[in-house]
Amino acid sequence: MKSELVLGLHPVRQRLSDAPVDALELWVLAGREDLRLREVLKLAARAGLATHSVPRHTLDRLASGLCHQGVVLRCRASERLDEDALPEVLAADG
Repeated sequence: MKSELVLGLHPVRQRLSDAPVDALELWVLAGREDLRLREVLKLAARAGLATHSVPRHTLDRLASGLCHQGVVLRCRASERLDEDALPEVLAADG
């Protein structure tokens, strides 16, 4: 199974809201406690997701130096579509 990482509070929150069954694992910055993170942790708990509290250097390594805002989510890779799939997607939406 291919997986991908989602970085940052808003993208992680959105992914957990839209597709919680695709979430596999969540890493959060140890010691961070704020409203936005609590919301992400609630969504993760509802999804029965394994959550790891880790030091910043672990998140930096996972994110390959990209901005993560103290949150990294591993999830099943999304299906990538191109413009050839557009008619089928639009027809499915009704």
